[in-house]
Amino acid sequence: MAKTFAVLSGKGGVGKSSFCVNIAYILAGMNKKVLLIDGDAGLRNLDIMLGVESKVLYDWMDVIKNRCEKDKALLQAEKNIFLLPAPLEEADIDKEDMGKVLSGYIESFDFIFLDGPAGLGSLTKAYALSCDETLVLATPDSVSVRTAYSIGEKLTEAGLEAERLLLLVNKVSKRKMRLGLQMDIDKIIDETYIRLLGIIPEDGKVQTEIASGDRPTARWKSYRQIYDIAQRIMGEQVELSL
Repeated sequence: MAKTFAVLSGKGGVGKSSFCVNIAYILAGMNKKVLLIDGDAGLRNLDIMLGVESKVLYDWMDVIKNRCEKDKALLQAEKNIFLLPAPLEEADIDKEDMGKVLSGYIESFDFIFLDGPAGLGSLTKAYALSCDETLVLATPDSVSVRTAYSIGEKLTEAGLEAERLLLLVNKVSKRKMRLGLQMDIDKIIDETYIRLLGIIPEDGKVQTEIASGDRPTARWKSYRQIYDIAQRIMGEQVELSL
């Protein structure tokens, strides 16, 4: 049975979609079967990042509305990696709708990552409340950290237990932190009140190489940390490092 994660952020540009693609490839390399669900209705992009945009026929709204069989909506990106695309139009669904989608795939995968839109709209709440855990991504700047705190607070007010919230700090530079150009990790934890799952270093290769079709390799600065996050997700005790 799959463990399900909503991947959210208070603001855009923090690297949610890149993280979803990278963690999927790393887990797939560990022989885990992974489903990525693009939750950004109207602004989908995972199909492009995975190179399957020309193959999209159905999306999760077709599954909810019973317009297609659930397996026909899936696209296989590579071995052990599948995608359920988002609709091109904006959608208004609730926890029950997304629960229906997840329940249709939960027996067929090891992990499901639901890549949500930035901000805290009705979709974001539906995603968080229907998944086992919610990963909140933030970058080490005051605006992103404040919005991460806000999204955590609003989700707990909506009924999400605090222990189901986990924090990922992305695009971290030790040099910039030493120079006072980025917030300190301890301060980020103190200001978000969310338990830290992982720290991902700033890595220019992530955007350029994903865009060109390359996949995570050990030469990426961020590879080791994303690999460690994958191990923690699988229940391993791995020390935090940068």
